[in-house]
Amino acid sequence: MITAERKEKYDAKKARYDANPSSFDKPPLEPVDGITVLDALAATGLRSVRYLKEIPKLRHIHINDLLPEATEVAMKNVKINGISADQVTVHNGDATNLMYQHRDSDKNFDVIDLDPYGTASPFLDSAVQAVAGDGGLLCVTCTDAPVLSGNYPEVCFAKYGSMSLKVKYYHEMALRILLNSIETAANKYKRYIVPWLSLSVDYYVRVFVRVYESPAEVKNTCLKRIMTYQSTQCGSFVNQTIGTRNRTKKERMAESKKATEGTEASAETAGGANGNYAAASHEVPAVCEETGGRWKVGGPFWGAPIHDQKITDILLARVDLAREVNTTNAGAFSDAAPIATAERLAGMLTSISEELKDVPFYYSLPDLAATLQCMVPTHLQFKAALVNAGYEVSHFHHDANAFKTNAPNSVIWDIMRAHCKKHPPSGSKSKKLSDAALRILAKECKVVADFTVPASLLEPKKKIARFPPNPEANWGPKRRHGRVGDKVSADGDNAEENGAAAEGDDTEWAMDTTADQKLIGESTEPATKRAKN
Repeated sequence: MITAERKEKYDAKKARYDANPSSFDKPPLEPVDGITVLDALAATGLRSVRYLKEIPKLRHIHINDLLPEATEVAMKNVKINGISADQVTVHNGDATNLMYQHRDSDKNFDVIDLDPYGTASPFLDSAVQAVAGDGGLLCVTCTDAPVLSGNYPEVCFAKYGSMSLKVKYYHEMALRILLNSIETAANKYKRYIVPWLSLSVDYYVRVFVRVYESPAEVKNTCLKRIMTYQSTQCGSFVNQTIGTRNRTKKERMAESKKATEGTEASAETAGGANGNYAAASHEVPAVCEETGGRWKVGGPFWGAPIHDQKITDILLARVDLAREVNTTNAGAFSDAAPIATAERLAGMLTSISEELKDVPFYYSLPDLAATLQCMVPTHLQFKAALVNAGYEVSHFHHDANAFKTNAPNSVIWDIMRAHCKKHPPSGSKSKKLSDAALRILAKECKVVADFTVPASLLEPKKKIARFPPNPEANWGPKRRHGRVGDKVSADGDNAEENGAAAEGDDTEWAMDTTADQKLIGESTEPATKRAKN
């Protein structure tokens, strides 16, 4: 794809080549219009066919799978869908080897899609090198939910480089673990990532990140990583940034000038990624201030935003147009195929658009109430108390009982204490209040909780199901194809597979949403997804 940056690089390289051709092994390649895509774990090519038929300006796609049977079916799918052979290259081999062969910038892919059965970690090192470093797009899926959600922290640390926690916010934690792992892989090659969209869906996670090359920006990666301290006796947690950067002399002078003259700092004095980097000072209390309990330490996690609001709004607008096509079969997109999942996509994107972007992790309202053994307050009441106290609050797109807020733990528990004064907890028939509940309730409130619903929370909202129900009964992950007799091993290796989704979901989605596609090989699809390609 021709971008301004690619054109500028080509012109500079061409000028050097013209001046001294003998210093080059070959002439520089002129960028061409259209994007190239690698479906690295394509199986029978169902998603590749959709890419070719539905994405404009897709110049070429590379379809790869380890099994010869899968690639044979992929070629048949390409042929029966009337796709030109000039647009497709089918590979039969190891995905990592293929990506390592495209590390050179002239051979980089514009988009790489990684959708393995289980973890994507073995493919990340090669993927961050094979994707274009001027904003190439990585689409990464992981289905090893038990590993990412804290059931096997030692396996998570070995595969992703993060110690997972057994916590209520595990859906978001899984996303931040994966983003941290991708960023770590990219940083080795002077590259960094910018997340576009990060989704926790059903029993898997999928992230869309842009990859850029900048040695200066890579220095800032320590500012985007956090360690999380989780109380062992309640839902309190504290995030601690790993690194810090001291302001440069130019930055201090610019800030002083801005304060005295009211002028903005120029690009030359902004400092950029220059400055002194150091480990952040420890700002976490020795024990949980609410219960006196000890901390569990998890991380490192990605601490920067996991969504781009602008991209989310663009996607939501396009999905809304697709919903209009579904209902009227007319309009600007009348020649496009209806999208069967448009309602669900619109609900999820709407939920993501309303999330707080700069607040890592969330609290679970039922979990807070369970700690105090009290009645669960309504979401509207709790949000009202937070807003009236001067804090921001939102939900999280995967969990209807979750709320994200920039309020500290003390304020959250003050609101719960105020709620308990109106609705005193009485423990249960089998036991009295726990020691943790007694310690929390014994503390005096420093914040006066006001449960009056403010006007901002009463404003009309978009009418759409933000948390749609499962599409069918007994919805959930199935065993890996051909491995029915496998048991979960002690080291958690098969746990990621038994907790992963059957790839049949991919087949159903492809068949459901595109009316004019002819696809074969559905029974082959699950067999071709391998944790090791």
